[in-house]
Amino acid sequence: MILTCTDIFGIPVSTLGHKETVKILPELLRRYKKDNKSQYIATLNMDFLSNCFHTFSLKVKNNELYDTLKNADLVTADGMPIIWFGKMNNSRIHERVTGADMIFDVARYASLLGHKVYYIGESTQLCRKAHNKLKTIYPRLKSAGYASPMVSNEGEILDDDELLSKINNSGAKILLLGLGNPKQEMFFRRYKDQLEIPITIGIGGTYNFVTGHVNRAPKLLQKVGMEWVYRLCREPGKLWKRYFRQILLMSSFALHGRLNIMQYLSYKVFGLTDQWEGLKGSIKIMGRFNEKMLNQVNRLVNETSFSQLDIKDVTVAEGRTLAVLKKTCQIHQIPLISNDLNAEKQKPTQWLRRTKSMITRLM
Repeated sequence: MILTCTDIFGIPVSTLGHKETVKILPELLRRYKKDNKSQYIATLNMDFLSNCFHTFSLKVKNNELYDTLKNADLVTADGMPIIWFGKMNNSRIHERVTGADMIFDVARYASLLGHKVYYIGESTQLCRKAHNKLKTIYPRLKSAGYASPMVSNEGEILDDDELLSKINNSGAKILLLGLGNPKQEMFFRRYKDQLEIPITIGIGGTYNFVTGHVNRAPKLLQKVGMEWVYRLCREPGKLWKRYFRQILLMSSFALHGRLNIMQYLSYKVFGLTDQWEGLKGSIKIMGRFNEKMLNQVNRLVNETSFSQLDIKDVTVAEGRTLAVLKKTCQIHQIPLISNDLNAEKQKPTQWLRRTKSMITRLM
């Protein structure tokens, strides 16, 4: 599988859509078996950025949250401004992948494979209701447990010393953290080395959407990026300060020149320039690598520029695909991050394997 990311203020944000994002879950499970480290998925929106950066100076104010996002195994574009920032980087983020949408895809995936899910949220009652709601849609979905620990802003569990052992002994393959940011990211950062759950996903207030406690905006408003207006009208007293801070932060990004606005207008709108190499992104290849994927990578690097290409998670490479890929990286001057052990484990293409098999049978 090919994962392309665009660099948004130092955070690698995935350009994958809903369907492709779900397809990466088996690869993350495979990586957990190899590295024995829980894989983290974050859903980035403006609220994360306002907790990461000072509004006017844009200096990082929460280094631990920022570092967790930078080193997350997958970061999706939850908010519409993230998609706009991506477009100004000349990337192709076609749609939002929100926690409220992803939870249904994750539940479907878990139910099909029989994976148990552990729920952490504001209250065990809310977690249980969310699971029951999902179970009505996916009857085979299994719960491994529910918890609502008291967690500090630094991610420390304040009231349940045995929670980690409960989670690790539950048999869960997926841990859903509905603590909101920055608590859920800080929780993962603090306990990631002790967690024995393959995949951890930060989903914020998604349980409230699933249970119907909070209504989502109509689909049309979601598509045009006006969901925040709908929510502000529904809960003005709770949300006006949050959205005001976020608007100020977006203005600061523009004033400090952190957004490629002029390049975007010159290339995309007015057509004043023929080339635009604004993308500071990366390509990551996971699992089996074949000629079809090689052609896809060649198309990507010919269309725009990338800062690096990561093949550490390639398990099997068919034919001479890796050799050709290395040559492509040399031509385009793209740094290649590789694992020599994986890089040398190239297997013959399918037709060659079949030919060898037929010759063996004849002999």
